[in-house]
Amino acid sequence: MVSMRDIADRCKVSVATVSKALNHHSDISEETRKRIQKAADEMGYYPNSAARALKTHRSYNIGVLLNDKANSMNIFQRCFKVSKSRQKAADTILHLLIRTARQ
Repeated sequence: MVSMRDIADRCKVSVATVSKALNHHSDISEETRKRIQKAADEMGYYPNSAARALKTHRSYNIGVLLNDKANSMNIFQRCFKVSKSRQKAADTILHLLIRTARQ
């Protein structure tokens, strides 16, 4: 797994600069942001959702307990559509935890 440290080493910038660039902070120049984003893409970087949850105190988990196995997929699809429509950024990751109740 590629880390921000790996991208920082490749681009010869700090980890803080990589973080700011990938999160579109305004104090990073467009040239630097593009260079970092290109390196991240080439290296196959994707955000570590567990690390992000620890830092931001948000897990983006939605838990659903269902009684009806027959309608589980229909409800799942509805939940997914709602969660996707409420995403504020393209890199937001939402996890749907769905479990059917046992009688």
